[in-house]
Amino acid sequence: MRYWVERTIRAPFFEQVKSTEGYPEWTLKVGEPSWQLPESYLKFACYIAVCNVKYKGGDGQYAAGSIFKIVTALGSKMPANLKKNGSGDLPLEVRQYKSAIVTCSANDVFATIKISVKEESEEAYRQVLDFLCQLLSFGFPSSYSVKFSSPEKKWLFIKSLPKKGVHQLFANAVNWPSLHPQIEAYAKLAMKEFEWYNDLEAEYCAMPGTFAVFALGLLGEAYHPLLCDYLRICDGEHQSLQGDFVQAYIEKYGFTEKGLELYKLCEQNIQHLPKRLSALYAKRK
Repeated sequence: MRYWVERTIRAPFFEQVKSTEGYPEWTLKVGEPSWQLPESYLKFACYIAVCNVKYKGGDGQYAAGSIFKIVTALGSKMPANLKKNGSGDLPLEVRQYKSAIVTCSANDVFATIKISVKEESEEAYRQVLDFLCQLLSFGFPSSYSVKFSSPEKKWLFIKSLPKKGVHQLFANAVNWPSLHPQIEAYAKLAMKEFEWYNDLEAEYCAMPGTFAVFALGLLGEAYHPLLCDYLRICDGEHQSLQGDFVQAYIEKYGFTEKGLELYKLCEQNIQHLPKRLSALYAKRK
């Protein structure tokens, strides 16, 4: 399908040039083409872009963006409509939610979730978690970004965690014990190997569910099975935040039997352990 887009949509109308930064990009060829593509071709190209988002994880976002860019350059309004309304596969009541204290919306084409909390209350976060769990249960893309805003900004006591909205969301929500089962339910739905929060990059990249798991994990041993599952499936080749979590856990609870198990799982699934965590383990021995 990628080759079909390149041959049929891109090659006849675009030429490759270098951007000011030296990267290749595609621009419309000079002059009007002697023929035009059928609308059905552009629609199929957009369908391929949507499939990239839904089924290729983080890499699919880049591929989809490239397709939408050339389709838009050819004069189609379909990418703009998809950006506004999504693919149409999700029912309106699943992709949008609004109450007096919470506003939530999701776009499955661009894999974006926007959440606004107007008051800090248990009920507000219950509504947010209900929305997220229902959305993921309906087949929303497994890699996505979360834009979150609320009156209060709290952060987990873990060094190096990015201060992003999704971090703030679970650092706030975990303060209500009655919401812990919902937070765990979200984490289990979200955790998938080789999937990512798309708005976190480089050393901050993280598997969906990361901040929910960390928030619960810092509470003690009750969520030990969830922590073990997380440490086994997160992509240790590209992610390192799990090392910062295990270090914070050990500093808080010590090398208990369960703490030692978390250390060993982390050691097996990370490129480099934090130096302080390694030093703590060496001191223990």
